[in-house]
Amino acid sequence: MLRTITAFTVAHSITLALTALRILALDPALVEAMVAWSILFLAVELVRKARGEDGLTQRQPWVVAFGFGLLHGAAFAGALRQIGLPQGNIPASLWPPRSSSAPGPRRSGIRRRAAGGDIPLVRDR
Repeated sequence: MLRTITAFTVAHSITLALTALRILALDPALVEAMVAWSILFLAVELVRKARGEDGLTQRQPWVVAFGFGLLHGAAFAGALRQIGLPQGNIPASLWPPRSSSAPGPRRSGIRRRAAGGDIPLVRDR
């Protein structure tokens, strides 16, 4: 599970940063179509699982998560561009603040939402 979560997060961060920094430019219509395809892909995988067949999500979930992370990072960056990221300060917008009192990935660790509460998978510092 940790590998799958990490794969999604890393891929999402890659495309979000590349798109926000304008190193990668994707047609928003293509990204939206690919997001729709990803939902269809998962529906097919669920049907296969219900029939007792193994799909890619069963055999290598981290590969699927990485692909979805790439796709959804690009979609998220497109949405941020539509609402208007500060063009002169994009790198600072992508990284959490360094203040020790600021909440964020460094203080919270990797968490999972389960049964209505946060379960820390990596101990907080």
